[in-house]
Amino acid sequence: MQNTSEDRQQNEGETIAPLSTPSSAPSSAPSSAPSSTPSFTPPFTQPLTQPLTQPLTQQGDITPTNHLMAGAGARVLLPVVVPVLEDLDFTLVRMRLIGADMGAAPKGKSTKNAKKVLQIMAENKEGTLTLGECETISRALSALLDVEDLISGAYALEVSSAGLERPLTRLADFETYKGARVKLKTIRPIISNDKARSRFQGILCGIENDELLLEVALENYSAPQVLGFAFSQISEVILHPSAAEISNLLNTLKD
Repeated sequence: MQNTSEDRQQNEGETIAPLSTPSSAPSSAPSSAPSSTPSFTPPFTQPLTQPLTQPLTQQGDITPTNHLMAGAGARVLLPVVVPVLEDLDFTLVRMRLIGADMGAAPKGKSTKNAKKVLQIMAENKEGTLTLGECETISRALSALLDVEDLISGAYALEVSSAGLERPLTRLADFETYKGARVKLKTIRPIISNDKARSRFQGILCGIENDELLLEVALENYSAPQVLGFAFSQISEVILHPSAAEISNLLNTLKD
């Protein structure tokens, strides 16, 4: 049986286990991650609301969440785009270059008929973005990107707000939105309760020991379990408000 488990792990992805096992869980439920995949912290002993006391490792402008903020094709643009937005008192939420090939095509200008699309998702200090602010960002970035010539060929620039189901991409986001309902997608399938899965839903519990903590409902457990995900495992995290939460927010905006 052990060999079968190891074979599955190699074929389907990494193994995941709760950081702690409730006393009500049946004996057949896993209580800790196998020794071959030491990806998770020891059982939680302190409140999940405890603030982050030690910063995550950072090397210059590189953080563990850069891959969440910008896709592979757009990541080279971070040192250019982020300062422009900051000078305008905006914050980058996420950037994607669709149809990206940062290659050897001749220099082009921004055009609506382009095959490549640079998508910029940003927010102001209130966490929103007006149409006028989108236009301000678009003008500033278009001029600079054409001068820097970082995108080969013609491209279209799209600037938008993050919306209700906004992605969480910065380290601060995972503390700011602690307690919110989120959807999480992993880069590779993870084995949880003997099932390979790459999508999880649950309550965001912040960060601990360089891992994102998510409280999820698992089969064979009578109570929700807290799972830890290394940032290198994560493909995407987005807010997932309930219908009632969305309705309350819309009513607040109307008032």
